[in-house]
Amino acid sequence: MKKYTILIITFISLHLELKSQKPPLDLYAYKTWPQVEGGSISSNGEYVSYKITNQPIGQSTTTLVSTGKKWEIKFQNLSTESFSDDSKIFTGKRGDTLIIFHLDNQKEEKITTVGPYSLIPFENTNILIYKEKNNNLIIKSLNSKINHKITSVIAYYLSPDKKSIILKQSTPENANSETVSYLNLANFRTQDIYKGIGAEMFIFDQTMSKIAFFVREKQKRSIWLFSINSNTTKQLLPPINNEIDTTLLIEPGPWRFSPDSKLILFNLAERNRPSTLPSNPEIWNYRDLYLSSLFKGAFGPIPNFRPLTYLSAINVEDCIIRKLQNKGENLDPFSFRTDDLNYFIYTSNIEFDLNSLEHKRFSFGICNIKTGKKTIIDNQCTKPVLRFTFSPDQKHVIYYKVSTHNFYSYNIQTNQELCINKDIPILFLDKRGASSAAPERDPSEVVGWLDHGVKALISDSYDIWALDVTGDSHPINITNGIGKKNNITFYPMENSMQNTPRQNPDYQSGQNIILKAFNNNNKKFGFYQLSLKHPFNLIELSMDDVAIRTIMHKYNFISPGDLIESKRRNGYLMRRESCEKAPNYYYSKDLKTFKPLSNLQPQAVYNWIKSELYTYTDSLGNKYQGVLYKPENFDSSKNYPLIINYYEQFSHELNTFHQVELGGGTIDLAYMVSQGYLIFKPDMQYFPIKPGEGLVNTINSAIEYLSRFTWVNRNKIALIGESFGGWETNYIITHIKKPLAAAVSGAGISDIVSLAFTPNTNGNDMFPYVRYGPIKLEKSFAESPELYIENSPLFYAKNVNTPLLMWHNPEDKNVAIYQSLAFFIQLRNLGKPVWLLSYKGEGHGFMNPDNCLDYKVKLKSFLDYHLRDSSEPGWMKQYIKPTD
Repeated sequence: MKKYTILIITFISLHLELKSQKPPLDLYAYKTWPQVEGGSISSNGEYVSYKITNQPIGQSTTTLVSTGKKWEIKFQNLSTESFSDDSKIFTGKRGDTLIIFHLDNQKEEKITTVGPYSLIPFENTNILIYKEKNNNLIIKSLNSKINHKITSVIAYYLSPDKKSIILKQSTPENANSETVSYLNLANFRTQDIYKGIGAEMFIFDQTMSKIAFFVREKQKRSIWLFSINSNTTKQLLPPINNEIDTTLLIEPGPWRFSPDSKLILFNLAERNRPSTLPSNPEIWNYRDLYLSSLFKGAFGPIPNFRPLTYLSAINVEDCIIRKLQNKGENLDPFSFRTDDLNYFIYTSNIEFDLNSLEHKRFSFGICNIKTGKKTIIDNQCTKPVLRFTFSPDQKHVIYYKVSTHNFYSYNIQTNQELCINKDIPILFLDKRGASSAAPERDPSEVVGWLDHGVKALISDSYDIWALDVTGDSHPINITNGIGKKNNITFYPMENSMQNTPRQNPDYQSGQNIILKAFNNNNKKFGFYQLSLKHPFNLIELSMDDVAIRTIMHKYNFISPGDLIESKRRNGYLMRRESCEKAPNYYYSKDLKTFKPLSNLQPQAVYNWIKSELYTYTDSLGNKYQGVLYKPENFDSSKNYPLIINYYEQFSHELNTFHQVELGGGTIDLAYMVSQGYLIFKPDMQYFPIKPGEGLVNTINSAIEYLSRFTWVNRNKIALIGESFGGWETNYIITHIKKPLAAAVSGAGISDIVSLAFTPNTNGNDMFPYVRYGPIKLEKSFAESPELYIENSPLFYAKNVNTPLLMWHNPEDKNVAIYQSLAFFIQLRNLGKPVWLLSYKGEGHGFMNPDNCLDYKVKLKSFLDYHLRDSSEPGWMKQYIKPTD
């Protein structure tokens, strides 16, 4: 017995020793790192497919599995995978080979030389449509009863109801001509639509009886209409008997039918914009509505001021054109995002007004697409009006006024405006903007409707309220205040049906709906069921230490690739993760229990990371939260160097899995922790008007709190921040009393004065960003110039006693490289230890993998030198000498 006990102890000791000897991540692990993505679920909820990228290395593996886990099969290098609507077929392409997998008997068939394809339901079977390399279009049913071949097909377009096809075919006898035809899949009869070249952008009306298309020729653009019922095609624009402004171009623009199918919406566009043409000299006038530089600016590759376009409509019967938008009127895109609306919101009468932050006064109104009638709702606005949303019955439009901090309902028929939340003693604001200088500029939103638009469901970032758009009934907190009381954020679960995004769904009284839930205290995520019948019972389904990967807060938006409900509403597929477990797909019937379908854990072979949430207070009673990341082999008897990394808020990422990837200029958290560093990410707090003081207080509080632990080396602490976090680094090291071991500032700001006054790439000044963006100064330069100086690290460079590594690239369009150059020059003049890295061709981050890797190597060596007493790297010793 003693012998066996010794063997067991030896085995356990050996196991623990081997576990502790897992290798750390290296910088090149991203090249072989696999990920699970591309999940899809069949309509009946019985089958799921997902893809593992980079498995094998440089390739992918698609797994098809039954949700009952009775069987699974794998395919390499598939693309365009999909299930048939009847859940009987799974398809995907490998190169030009189409794989057809029968789900009932697990039999597979292949078709070669396949180009674009579609699989659609037809009677009691499925029809496969695909284009061969020789331009033949094959249409055949999988029960072999239908088999058609159409030659010389350039392209085909499937109708939204999947009952017909538009064919574009070449004409063998005339290379400069094409034939467009309509094919009815019910009887396989074809009707010619158009002969010529340049036909494109085919759209169907809601009745599927009309087809509009755009023809783009060398010197001519035109709009055509084909009537399926009468088998006739006519040119609508340019009209034959109706004048049109020939100085304007015809552009597709919104390109849709009106809901009643009587109009086609499109744009008329100017050929150029006079105000953007070069002039010498440029004339800047103090009464300019915009800075002159704005006309040269761009948002990415898109110029701010392209030639003006005007939303227009043409009647499909009499070809009468109505210009719905005139010069000086701006269409609100949020109010016009779906094609079932008969109205849109516009702004007009924009004038220069020094009393407004935007220096503009404006009107906003509503336009009826059918009649062109415009009604001004408010003609004295000096602050933004946001979140325009039409009710399902289109009798009301909801919007939020920054000037009053309230939501309003506007009755389209009576032209009456009503404040719908005046009786509620709370503000409907997005909690992410709660710490900003002007939180009223970041409102919450309409998240749904009740009973065909009688009540708007609006979030207050915790609970959901039902607000009567007519004012006839009092507001009701349908989550009964549970969200605010428990610091939980509730949102309806959107995107719940595969490929069917549900924006602002219309619910019915008595219906049960699913809410996402995110606990802002412990960061748990899960689901609740809410009854929309008084007393609005709220039942917890699940709350777990998991995350569903999203961009920002876990409660905000879940993409269809991460959470899908089967079309028959009998099952959910979701990708869940935690800090210690990689994202994998799970199946659930009730959102209470979750069955794993995939189990990819590439981190298991490495010394991985674990996260812990810390909640603490400072000497002033301010409450803080932050996440500490430790290596898997953490030993509390050791003394670890600490990196503090920040931006604004990070604690919601407690359960986020940190993928291994070569990304930008941000710190590779998993890599650095695996290498033996501790990383702490505190939620930064900003004092009103004095954001810099809030930063220093946050960092001091974090250092004081973490220094209580014996496993934190108080003398080996570094700060790292990029972009806005770069400014945070610069400010902290110029104001913190005790120097730190090292600091890193990436593409950061040092001079807020010059930042505010210098036009950015958009062409506008940066005062809105400085006053109401992350920096949160609130006051104008004229009101408090000292604020701008006090929060500019450049003017306090003499206080720096922390070795600083900066990186800032010459092509940075977000923060000019001047900001780091100025700080570097001043620090150099003062003899402070500072290094600046700048990579040719790079902007506000890194696109070239070689440059990114080079920076990551230099960053690691810089930190190792200052935090681990490693030898000084060669690049830090390099400098320009007299002999150079």
